[in-house]
Amino acid sequence: MKASAHLELHSTLSDDERRLAREVSQLIRRSEGPLKLSGTDGKEFPVPEGLSKVLAQAADLMGEGSTIAIFEHQTELTPRQAAELLNISRPYLVTLLDRGDIPFRRVGTHRRVQLSDVLEYKQRRDRERDDHLRRLSELGREFGIPE
Repeated sequence: MKASAHLELHSTLSDDERRLAREVSQLIRRSEGPLKLSGTDGKEFPVPEGLSKVLAQAADLMGEGSTIAIFEHQTELTPRQAAELLNISRPYLVTLLDRGDIPFRRVGTHRRVQLSDVLEYKQRRDRERDDHLRRLSELGREFGIPE
């Protein structure tokens, strides 16, 4: 049976639960060798390294009080969901789609966007932003502007 392609964790954690989540993250990161889970019967199960990293990152985010969502990489998003992921308005996302910055397909009159395409655009946007900030910093130094 295939797991759901989308899991959102919206629960608000108490201060104690956030502290425990941070401790779990530190425990995972400090562990030497493969992480193991222990069942109620005492049987131990090895945790694959990739899953350990996901668990540590989820624990970090939950420890900060963040809401997390897990999507299958080939998940299709609505424009509203894609805009939320990029932290932009839905109308601006539609502009990006119409400009061809992010591929999409139509289902009737509705647009659908692959999560992988949205994440690729986000990485590209973030890289370009970092390049521009680095260039501005260099120009500031050239003109003697203190940082």
